[in-house]
Amino acid sequence: MLMQIQPGLVLGDSVTNASLSGAFDSLLKIIFVLIFGIYVAFAFIAVRQISSMRKTLVTSFSPVIAIAGFAHFALAVIIFFFSLFI
Repeated sequence: MLMQIQPGLVLGDSVTNASLSGAFDSLLKIIFVLIFGIYVAFAFIAVRQISSMRKTLVTSFSPVIAIAGFAHFALAVIIFFFSLFI
């Protein structure tokens, strides 16, 4: 006969710290991947806004801002894919 430790828990059928840690790690990874996905969408919208701005307001500094926007988007995509594999 198994002894009752706590209501709902039976000796020999408890949840270990390792399984809780693994579940927490998985949940944390899913949250970070979702956050990075939202950030990639933000970076894409920023590139679209920069493109729209370049059509409306033409200056000598516009190409620099466009390159910075594309670099930001590329870095966001790289970090997103990096977060998938860690």
